[in-house]
Amino acid sequence: MLVAIAILSLITTLIYNAFFSASTSTRKVTQALSTRQELRLLMKIVLDDLQSVQYLANYVTQNSDNNYYHSGIFSKRIPGPESQRVNFIHFHAAIPTRFFPKALELQKDPELHELSYFLEFDQTEQAWAFKRREDFYIDSDISEGGREQLLSTAVTFFELEFLEQSIRATDSNELQDVWVPEWDSQENQCRVTSRASGNTPCLPLAIRVTLHLKSEDGSEAKDTLEINLPVSLQQ
Repeated sequence: MLVAIAILSLITTLIYNAFFSASTSTRKVTQALSTRQELRLLMKIVLDDLQSVQYLANYVTQNSDNNYYHSGIFSKRIPGPESQRVNFIHFHAAIPTRFFPKALELQKDPELHELSYFLEFDQTEQAWAFKRREDFYIDSDISEGGREQLLSTAVTFFELEFLEQSIRATDSNELQDVWVPEWDSQENQCRVTSRASGNTPCLPLAIRVTLHLKSEDGSEAKDTLEINLPVSLQQ
């Protein structure tokens, strides 16, 4: 009987360990898949908005008396989570509103809004929050007003790079891309003309977005995607 009990205990222990190991592995896989899915969704939201970026030449010209109003893109790098430098970005976009459904009951959506993406430290939760801001109307300050929405508390890194120009290498005919970490349509003193004219463009040729998300078990999901911005977006 003692031998039978010992054997039964051994078998029970082996089954328990196998079940626990399988459960842990399943939980890790589930968390990784969930984080990956969240990363893909966030990327889609950001890229959809950036694909609709606009430079409002008439808006800037009409309000340019000693107060040059921002339009196009304003993005800088600042300290972020885990001692990394991350971007914030403010821009005008021709896209239907996401945050103001009640306003649509009273008036037509202008489909031209101020948008922002940024990482902000939440003092209450003691955690970093990835947020999206939308202002139903455009005004003199491209970075303020409207409403903010928390998109994720798992984002640990948000980086943007802007393709300023493609130049030919001196020792070959190959084009070399010039990427810059920040963009400011105002400081660029852009001109609303063809890029072939040699003037600095109001908008970059392309935007590269990098996002890192951390799951509950500490593993990270990372992705980098690029979108091209056609010259026709400069209005």
